[in-house]
Amino acid sequence: MAWRERMARLSPDMQARFVANNRSDVWMDHCAALQRALVAEVCGYAAGTRMHRQWLRALRDAHYMFPCEPLFRTIPIQVRTNADCRSVEGWRRGRPVGVSVV
Repeated sequence: MAWRERMARLSPDMQARFVANNRSDVWMDHCAALQRALVAEVCGYAAGTRMHRQWLRALRDAHYMFPCEPLFRTIPIQVRTNADCRSVEGWRRGRPVGVSVV
């Protein structure tokens, strides 16, 4: 499920959504919606149910539960952004300090 989420985030469709709504925090909304839909599709639980919330939490915390998994060896964008966005100067320049543009 984590691999499917990663591939969906990198898809041209999702990248176009990020570009179209280029507010600094809108990418999180798109990613959260993607995660909710992915959990519902893969696990079969309706959004908002207890089991859906548990699987959603498992997806979001997978990099903590399986730190040796090669998929999680790269720093998740939300972790990298949260760590690097503490600088006000980074936001003045339009992107967080230390975040490379890939």
